[in-house]
Amino acid sequence: MVWVWRDTPDCATNHDLSYARSRDLVNWETAAGEAVDLPMVLSNRALIVDPIPSGGGIINGGEKLFFDRDNRPIVNYHKSDANGNMQLYATRFEDGKWVRRQLTRWDKPVKFSGGGSMPFIGIRVSGLTRVEPGVLTLTYRHKDYGRGRLVIDEQSLQPIDRQVSVPSAYPAELGRRRSRVEGMSIRRAADIGSPRDKSVRYLLQWETLGSNYDRPRRGKLPPPGPLELIEIR
Repeated sequence: MVWVWRDTPDCATNHDLSYARSRDLVNWETAAGEAVDLPMVLSNRALIVDPIPSGGGIINGGEKLFFDRDNRPIVNYHKSDANGNMQLYATRFEDGKWVRRQLTRWDKPVKFSGGGSMPFIGIRVSGLTRVEPGVLTLTYRHKDYGRGRLVIDEQSLQPIDRQVSVPSAYPAELGRRRSRVEGMSIRRAADIGSPRDKSVRYLLQWETLGSNYDRPRRGKLPPPGPLELIEIR
């Protein structure tokens, strides 16, 4: 599990990227395997992946968890650098500590603040995806640099200059919406685990109205729909 802490309802006060793991969702450990007393608290600095200060450019939901070919956790995220410019980072737990790599060299800041559900704050980053053995990729959207893709060497966690072919993640039939209610869209949650059968993947899929950013809904609500567990072979 990865998360950030927040001082106030203002999303600008997110800070301290953190990580913990559990085999049974009852007993928890740090990345190093040290037992963690519950409840987890900010003062337990062994949980901290990157001690980003309040106002340091990270937002809840901007941190993404991935596991490399050796099953080591990698967290990619965004934060402001020493000059106040927004950058993308990846950090991996290596030899008993979190080792951080800066993935971009942008020269533009992204300032955000506010409470409640936030629309696009000026930066958004996807999780990592393995497209070839030893090659990872992620996508981003930046208010000044637009949309783009980084290709990353899995061993060094550094960007590399090459093109990759990224096939469609899911069969086309999964993209056909069932609901006839206007505004409904398909949502998915992919499995980041490793099934024993490498030819099988799992995901959850459902249909829902889009984000309404904490405002009341107007008009008739859609009827309940199914939450599907899908097995892809």
